[in-house]
Amino acid sequence: VSSIRRQTLYSITRLLSEDYLKWKKPIFFKYVIALVDDDIEIQQEAQHYFISLLKKKNQIMFFSHFLELVFYLNDFTQHPIYNNYPQSKKEKELFSISGLNNRNKRMTIYSIFLSNMTEDQ
Repeated sequence: VSSIRRQTLYSITRLLSEDYLKWKKPIFFKYVIALVDDDIEIQQEAQHYFISLLKKKNQIMFFSHFLELVFYLNDFTQHPIYNNYPQSKKEKELFSISGLNNRNKRMTIYSIFLSNMTEDQ
C-alpha cells in the first residue's frame, strides 16, 4: 500500500510541476497531508517535492494557503469563506487529521509552512 501511495505522490508531483494539474484546493490540501504520512519515506519525499520542486513554481504558496490550511486541518467548516469546498464523507475520513490525536501532525505541517515563509510574509 505504501508503494502505491509513493507512486501516486510522485505522479501527482510530476503533473503539478509540468502544469498538467493546478493547485486547486482539494489537490493542495490532500497533498499537504502527505507531509505527515504514517510512512516516513512518503513524508520525506512529500517534503522534498513540496519544498524543492513545487515551491519554485509558486513562491508565495505557503503564505497564501496558510490561513485556510488551519481551517482545513482542524476540520472547521463553519467559516463563510475558508474550507467550504465540497468533500465526500469518504474524503473527510481518509484525509482528516483533526482532533487531539493528530495535534502533532498539524503542528508539523504548520512548522513546515512557517519555516518556508519569508519575514515579509
